[in-house]
Amino acid sequence: ASTLYKNRDTKHWDEIMKRWSGLRDDEIYKTLRVSYDDLNSSDERSIFLDVACFFGGIDEETAIYIWDACGFSSRLSIKALIDKSLIEIIDGKLELPNMLREMGRRIVGEELGTGPETQSRLWVKEEIINVLEQQK
Repeated sequence: ASTLYKNRDTKHWDEIMKRWSGLRDDEIYKTLRVSYDDLNSSDERSIFLDVACFFGGIDEETAIYIWDACGFSSRLSIKALIDKSLIEIIDGKLELPNMLREMGRRIVGEELGTGPETQSRLWVKEEIINVLEQQK
């Protein structure tokens, strides 16, 4: 996880991937998870998970508008996530490497229970439809 803090942009991810190529997915997940667990506030955690699940590639200002409406400290949290190399702003859009997106989605998948109906976020179309149909 300290590797993430030292590397300020995604150009270093190729080297990290080569270094980690022999590791199993669970080992990589546990290593990356330390960075998430180290976040200082629930706002930072929520915003990271939102970017991982929905807002990757979305305009930063649009996302800030949404998070501000939810009462989050959006700009402070985004800066903290950038400082910890968990997200980037590229051409005004929120971005993160695929490994971090997968980690965020796995964290959401591990919430509360085993099915999508217990998760805080849904992003797979079929799961959304199934959950909504079950709620009828």
